[in-house]
Amino acid sequence: MLGGLILFISATQQTYAGDLQRRREAVRMFVNKQYARALPLFAQLVSNHPENYKFNYYYGVCLLIADKDKARAVQHLEASLKNPKSPEEVYYYLAKAYHYCYMNSEGIRAISEFNKLAKEKQRIKYKTEEVSSYIHNAKQILDSARNHLVREFIPATPEDFFTKYAFEGNYGKILSMPDEYKSKKNSDENPTIFLSADGSVMFFSAYSQETYSRDIYRSYKLPDGIWSKPERLEMEVNSPKDELFPTCSADGHVLYFSSMGHNTTGGFDIFKSVFSRAENKWSKAENMGSPYNSPFDDYNFVPSSADGYAYFTSSRDCNWGQLMVCKVDYNGGEQLPIELQGKFSCINEPDMKVALITVTRLDNDEQIYMQTTDEKTGMYNLMLPGAGTYRFKVEAVGYEPHTQDATFSEFSDKFFIQKIYLSRNQAGVEDLAINQLRESEMIVLEANLMATEAEDGSNGVTATDITGTMNAATKTESTMVAEAAAPSPASVNKKEEITGVEYRVQVGAFKKQSVAESKRLLAKKTKDELVNDNYDKKWNRFYVGHEDSYAKANNLKAVLQMAGFKGAFIVAYKDNKPVSIKTLDINSSK
Repeated sequence: MLGGLILFISATQQTYAGDLQRRREAVRMFVNKQYARALPLFAQLVSNHPENYKFNYYYGVCLLIADKDKARAVQHLEASLKNPKSPEEVYYYLAKAYHYCYMNSEGIRAISEFNKLAKEKQRIKYKTEEVSSYIHNAKQILDSARNHLVREFIPATPEDFFTKYAFEGNYGKILSMPDEYKSKKNSDENPTIFLSADGSVMFFSAYSQETYSRDIYRSYKLPDGIWSKPERLEMEVNSPKDELFPTCSADGHVLYFSSMGHNTTGGFDIFKSVFSRAENKWSKAENMGSPYNSPFDDYNFVPSSADGYAYFTSSRDCNWGQLMVCKVDYNGGEQLPIELQGKFSCINEPDMKVALITVTRLDNDEQIYMQTTDEKTGMYNLMLPGAGTYRFKVEAVGYEPHTQDATFSEFSDKFFIQKIYLSRNQAGVEDLAINQLRESEMIVLEANLMATEAEDGSNGVTATDITGTMNAATKTESTMVAEAAAPSPASVNKKEEITGVEYRVQVGAFKKQSVAESKRLLAKKTKDELVNDNYDKKWNRFYVGHEDSYAKANNLKAVLQMAGFKGAFIVAYKDNKPVSIKTLDINSSK
């Protein structure tokens, strides 16, 4: 009996001596912030002394910082808190542990309690105002129920995480930053540039003397192929804290970046900003929320519309020094706004610039906008909330209300130039035409629509036959409108006397482009049926209309000219063959 007692005492003394040595070593590592190395030592100490509040405190902090199981950190910090001798810092670390576990209400109470107990010097040291802001933001923005939308977690390290981004299609390019773009603060960091998928714009992060932090810069390709001088984006994007890892949509109009500022929910969060072409500015940075963001660091969001998914990198569910690359389905997914820069014109009354435009979304019958055009220019700007079909109602003094529907797909451009034309023909019949074009297509059309190039005399018809000495391709908009509103009575009467003649308006003539490509370009400016004619085998001509009178064709021509076909002119057909309008005039006068 005595021998057993001696053995028990001896074992107890050895355990105590071992724990004393283990405690000294663990505390030394803790003080030196070697939390991962201290973790197993405190785990053993807590196992041997489960009620010891100090061991639970140290172990809880090590779990919080160096281990992915934040729920266990909560467990041991709460155990430490049961003892009134526990240091007030336990409330600070417990607040962070609650935050990581999406227990934000408990986190708010814990950080508030720490602020009550701690001295001002401690509150400054632990940046409690910042921590409190993170937790409040997380409570409003994050939804842990959406985290299941991450369909794949790929283990990574800070050195290799980007190699895990395995796209198949074009998502853009990561380029090494040229030396002339580098600042002294990041000259030795091997910084990179993100080039948009269409090659039109690039973004990068660099140190700014204005904010004394890293900010986002942009450079875009000029028409001559030269890149513009990099410009620092406005404060809607850049905050007083670091902004890193800028990427963008295929056309560069949607910016994704990571920031420690704005309304971040903890560390780096992923934000989005949309560029307004009409206002020439970026929208206020929007926190992308769950599942893209978490209470941990989340950054380097890279989407690919071609692949239909995106990657981003996170320190969630990771041990010390590890990362997770997260893969999610993404098609530009959230509803991106569609911007319309428009102009209203009344063909019969060129001085009329005012119209009331009402826009209704048809899928839910929600009225989106009611806006009056500018009284001097007829201009207006609309921001549609996203893809869908919309009904445009146009009301102008002296005219009946007219409506027309327009559909925008989720894969369409996000900026269109829209033109609204209101007209009334000689019979009093009113018409509304609404055209919307991508800006790039307008440039292509202006360069390729060559209605007057076909006027080589092969059919005996030229623009001069119609317009007198003024070439149709060089007329001003006001001149065209005036002609449409008041055509020559004598000319109209003579041409209307001719029977069996059909009048069409030629809107384009092409030699090199295919019929299909030419028609696709032209169709962007009109919904009227396009008729193709290559009777002389040299040109592919396109016409609109089958009018039985010159007056009707003249009115149609004015509408088409206002729609952008500046060189449109009238061609006469008899027995389905082109005839000279001059010849018709001679015959009709006999």
